[in-house]
Amino acid sequence: MDYKKKIKSQCEKGAFSATLKPAERKRLLVDISDSSPLSISSIGYLTKIFSNDGIKATIPNPLLLSAINEHVAHRGCMSAELVQQIKKLFPAVKATTEKITRPLADFLFDLNEQVANSEENHPSWGAFFARTVSRHLLEDSDSPNEIDDEEANWLIERILSDGQYDYVEQKLLPLLGRRAKKMPESLRFQIELLDGAA
Repeated sequence: MDYKKKIKSQCEKGAFSATLKPAERKRLLVDISDSSPLSISSIGYLTKIFSNDGIKATIPNPLLLSAINEHVAHRGCMSAELVQQIKKLFPAVKATTEKITRPLADFLFDLNEQVANSEENHPSWGAFFARTVSRHLLEDSDSPNEIDDEEANWLIERILSDGQYDYVEQKLLPLLGRRAKKMPESLRFQIELLDGAA
């Protein structure tokens, strides 16, 4: 909970006064002082703060990511409200100059590993995960609309790290199969394995 000390220190110094209303800042301070994970509303405040700092399109703010990770670990599932907050970290679909970075894609996989076996995940989580990771792979400047060897190796390693295809990965792979104009055989094989298991 070291991230809470850092946020509290910044908050007490007035660092977020321009972004948060006094009542929001007070609520955030109360929530940070509690020993339990931050509430959805406080995660929303942090998202608002760090999105205004221009961090959204580059590297995720580690304090915000720590708060989200702790919240997910505590709840064990993805609520609709949390998915909405996480969406705010990612460049909008229409913002073609802003790409989904590898740290953001890794962050989604890390979150998914924590909730993969939950039957309480909101349906918006799987759709958001599949759409966002596919954007990371297919909307890059090195190999647009294609999945290159490095991307395929990264994806296969992330998917097979737990030895099974969970439901969001089952949404992702067919989407890539439909959208990618070209991909390595190693990844095509994984998609065919999933198709054969269905």
